[in-house]
Amino acid sequence: MMLVMILVSCHETDAPMPMVERTYLFWTSVTDQAILRATLDVAGDAMQVDTLYTAVDGVRSPVSIVVDEAASMLYWADFDSGQIVRAPMEGKGAVQVLYTVPTYMRGPVGLTFDAVSQRLYWTQPWDDLILGAPAYPNGLIDTLLTADDGVDGSWGISLQADAGALYWVEYLDIELNRTWLGGAAVVQTLYAGGSGFLRPFSLAVQNGVLYIVDNPIPGTALPDRILRGDAGGGTSLTALYDIGVDNAYALAVDTRRDMLYWVNQLEEGSIWRGPVAGGTTPVKVIDRVRLGQGLAVATLRVKSNEL
Repeated sequence: MMLVMILVSCHETDAPMPMVERTYLFWTSVTDQAILRATLDVAGDAMQVDTLYTAVDGVRSPVSIVVDEAASMLYWADFDSGQIVRAPMEGKGAVQVLYTVPTYMRGPVGLTFDAVSQRLYWTQPWDDLILGAPAYPNGLIDTLLTADDGVDGSWGISLQADAGALYWVEYLDIELNRTWLGGAAVVQTLYAGGSGFLRPFSLAVQNGVLYIVDNPIPGTALPDRILRGDAGGGTSLTALYDIGVDNAYALAVDTRRDMLYWVNQLEEGSIWRGPVAGGTTPVKVIDRVRLGQGLAVATLRVKSNEL
């Protein structure tokens, strides 16, 4: 009798999945009580839209959003619950409450993130406050500025980390102000109502340039616009876009593509884009945003099978 043995190798190691870069838009929908994400193509248009978190996850009234690219983590401010929360950007994880505003206060609204110091800063317009805290649970909340410092209706907020400067707009005072982190609470007004805007709600600062959403009260002589200014207030404000800007409330800058994105609230909402230099007709990227108020753009490294 001949015994035949067949040996089968079970040592088959899968090759590691390659990592690729992918750019995403993240936004908040107050109507849908949701955090959503769009995967962008090389032109900056949406290829796919995914709902990441909903009311089932505790989302109630999300009004602003930021991204920690290194940690692939989202942070957003939820106005109705009065909370600052975080969750994985893949939409596969628990929503963690970091901070809760006392019930006798209203907010938060604007939110920005310092990736170097791992700190969050936010506005509470009806309390005339600008606050800061670590981007992890149970940190100490610092009161940066109050009405005593001239804060009046602070809304959108942004950070120029390399300069240690914090910027915000005030829709009541009709101002764009700046302060410096880590020092005395010195407030500098860079632009005021006579500078060229009527009712600012959001801003972003990149590479020494300010981008501002101006949302005038209906019936005024000027349309809703995206404006451009200098991070030091050294130049006059100029209008980049008024087409495709309809009751806009948030904007974000994609520095890799030199592209601006903004959220409109009219006609069930939409997201538009245009080059940071202006001079062209903007393009609608996404429809039916449904009362979008927060917007962020981020480029992340992901596995190629997770595109």
